Amino acid sequence: MVRWEAAWARAVQAQHPFVSGKRPADFRPLVYTQQFAALAAGSTSGSSLQTFPAGAFVLGIDGSAICPKVMKPDQYYADGGTAPLDSTFDRIPSCTPGNKDLFSVNLTYTQNEVLTPNGPCNAAALFGVGDATQFPVREIIVDPSQGLLCQARNDLSFQLVSGAAAATGILLSLVITVAYHCMVPRAIG
Repeated sequence: MVRWEAAWARAVQAQHPFVSGKRPADFRPLVYTQQFAALAAGSTSGSSLQTFPAGAFVLGIDGSAICPKVMKPDQYYADGGTAPLDSTFDRIPSCTPGNKDLFSVNLTYTQNEVLTPNGPCNAAALFGVGDATQFPVREIIVDPSQGLLCQARNDLSFQLVSGAAAATGILLSLVITVAYHCMVPRAIG
C-alpha cells in the first residue's frame, strides 16, 4: 500500500488543487468495500461502481474470496448409503492467503480510463500476496464525479479425479470482496 506521507508529498509537489490550503491531518482513513456474492465458477460479474468523495486518495486496493466447502462423497458415504457418515468438509485448495489465486478483477475509472487494460487480471498477480498490498503502485486521487468500476471473475474450475461426471448442481461459487484503502477529506464544520 502507498504510504500516506509519500502520497501527500507528491500531491503537494504537483500542486494538486485538492491539497491546496490543507494539511495531512485534514484527511482521515476510510475503507470502502464491494462484495460480489455467489459468483459461480467461470462466471464474471457485471461492473459495480465504487464512488469516493472528491479529493479522496486511494492508497491501496486489495481483495479476497471466501471459498465453498466441498464434501467428498467417496469418503463420507457408506456403501450405497444416502446420508453422509461424517459432516466434515474440505476447502477447495488455494495457494495464496485470501484465496487470491481463485479470482480475477478488472478495474476502470468511470471516464473509461482502464487500470487493467488486458481485461480481468488474476488477483494474486494484481494485488500481490502476503501482508503487502501492491496495487496501485502510486496513489489514485479521485476527481469530483469519478469512481472506479470493478468487475470480478470466479476462476475456479474442477475435474473429478475419477473421471466421472460432476454431480448436478455443483456451482463452486465464491464470495469476492474488494477493499479500497483511502484517505478522505474530513467533514468541515
